[in-house]
Amino acid sequence: MEIPATFLVGLLGWSSCWLLASVVGLWAMRPRGFWRSFWFMSGLWCVVNTLIVCYAIVAPPESLESFRRILLINAGLDVGYIVVGGVLLAMKRPMLRGFGAAVCVQGLFLLAFDLVWWELLRPAASP
Repeated sequence: MEIPATFLVGLLGWSSCWLLASVVGLWAMRPRGFWRSFWFMSGLWCVVNTLIVCYAIVAPPESLESFRRILLINAGLDVGYIVVGGVLLAMKRPMLRGFGAAVCVQGLFLLAFDLVWWELLRPAASP
C-alpha cells in the first residue's frame, strides 16, 4: 500500500517549518533557559518526524487497515507525549519547562494529524 503523498508532504512540511524555526530560534536569538530547550527539543522532533517520513517511503505499510492501525497507535502515543509534556511544563526549572512546551506543541499537532488521517482513510461504507 502506498501512503498518500499529501500525508507525507504534510508531515514533512510541518517538520521543515519547525526545523527552520528551531535553527533561527537557536542561532539568531541565542536563547537561554526555557527558549533554548524549547527550540532544541522542537528541532529534535523535526528530525524524528523526517526519519518517519523516510521510513514510510522505504517500507510502507502492507494495507490500508494496517496503516490506519498505526495511525491509531500513534494517536495513543501522542496523548502520552502531551501528558509528559504537561508534567515537564509544570516543573520549576526553565529548561524542563521549555522541553515540556515543545513536546506539547508537537504532540498536539501529531495527535490532530494522526486522527484526521485515520478518519480520512476510513473505507467507504458499503451500500
